[in-house]
Amino acid sequence: MNRLAVLNRDRWTCLMPVCVHPCTRSINPALNHTRSPWAPTVDHIIQRSKGGTDRQGNLRAAHRVCNEIAALRRHRRRHVRRSLAPNLVPDDPIAVLGGQFPGWLAS
Repeated sequence: MNRLAVLNRDRWTCLMPVCVHPCTRSINPALNHTRSPWAPTVDHIIQRSKGGTDRQGNLRAAHRVCNEIAALRRHRRRHVRRSLAPNLVPDDPIAVLGGQFPGWLAS
């Protein structure tokens, strides 16, 4: 399934469990193919490295920044044991970005 079909199926709505958009989960189609943090991307629900596929049921629409935060959290969980360093794997996605909502995300 192609990327645009997934975005249309999900009605251009960020379906990440934790969306960090300050106002809404909606994804602006005008930002397609831009470098904006709010640009549309497609996320694998079960990562390909864990046996996930590119089939429609394993893909969901996401803002670029929401997808990148999720990837960072997955990476840290793989490489840091929670019991040894619980503060390095925050449950709050904004904490991943330094504990403050950065100004570049607001634009």
